[in-house]
Amino acid sequence: MRRLINYINPWIMASGLLLVFLLIYAGHFVVVQISGGTMDVLQIWVYVMGASMVYSIFSAINILYAANTSRYYSRAMMGYIALVIVGVILATLISGKSILELQTYRRVFIFVVFTFLVMVTIVTLIKQLENWSRRDDEEFLKKK
Repeated sequence: MRRLINYINPWIMASGLLLVFLLIYAGHFVVVQISGGTMDVLQIWVYVMGASMVYSIFSAINILYAANTSRYYSRAMMGYIALVIVGVILATLISGKSILELQTYRRVFIFVVFTFLVMVTIVTLIKQLENWSRRDDEEFLKKK
């Protein structure tokens, strides 16, 4: 069966996740406005961080299944960088405050970026270890 959306592509996954999280934020905003409450617009930063954290998890999983690990790794990195840049620009425009002005959000965002780098690095090392093990097993079986 053919996929309707190629969600394995890091660019599509990044833009799709950002769009989904922005729609969830918009829905949250509408519900708060309908209920007569006031919403802290700084919460957009939480939604952007959520999108980048979900991207981290799924890109790490996709690296394990990629046929060409190094190519997918570089695409995943570029997709994450694009997700962060676009997310930060949108969150700054919506909230009216830069991440540099928000000390707590900045610390959490640094943690999220660091988590992405650690997850992708660990998964890439696991994939390289698996490839090395397969090659070693094939060479061993050829000798027998």
